[in-house]
Amino acid sequence: MIIQQAQSKILKILVVGLGNIGYKNTRHNLGADYLYYVLQNYTYKKVDTNLYIVQVNYLYILFYLTPDIMNISGKNVSRIYRKYACNKMIVFVDDLDTKLGKYKLRDNNNANGHNGIKSINEFMKFNYSIVRLGIGRPENNISDYVLQKFTEDEQKILEDMFKNIDFYQNIILKLV
Repeated sequence: MIIQQAQSKILKILVVGLGNIGYKNTRHNLGADYLYYVLQNYTYKKVDTNLYIVQVNYLYILFYLTPDIMNISGKNVSRIYRKYACNKMIVFVDDLDTKLGKYKLRDNNNANGHNGIKSINEFMKFNYSIVRLGIGRPENNISDYVLQKFTEDEQKILEDMFKNIDFYQNIILKLV
């Protein structure tokens, strides 16, 4: 009985970093790049392809860095969520409508035109949280823009943002 009570108090949170294989350090890979940065601050164990687990107090945080093209990532995200019996999901994604260096927490899974979120929504029929990491909107040609690498000045802005987001306090505890 005590073991069952203890197990029922453990939360498993799937934290997804949306990205595109082969496009590391580009605007459209920002979700995966941010989670990779966060992961380096924890002691973790690799448990599956691109899946790492961290235990913080009563939480098991599963970091999943999508291994494919984000626009078709929904099936793999759904498989991981179900396989590891997660209780909550938070997705990190690049966002054109947020200024570079800023982020927004959203406790709903509104795609707002983002194809990676649309793909996840096809397979996940429940509400989950999204952290929208700002990349800013170009004046034209969004397709080329999102696949570009960040400039040196933009990378400094991102480094500051990464350092200023307290992953556990500002993301996990607020959204769980």
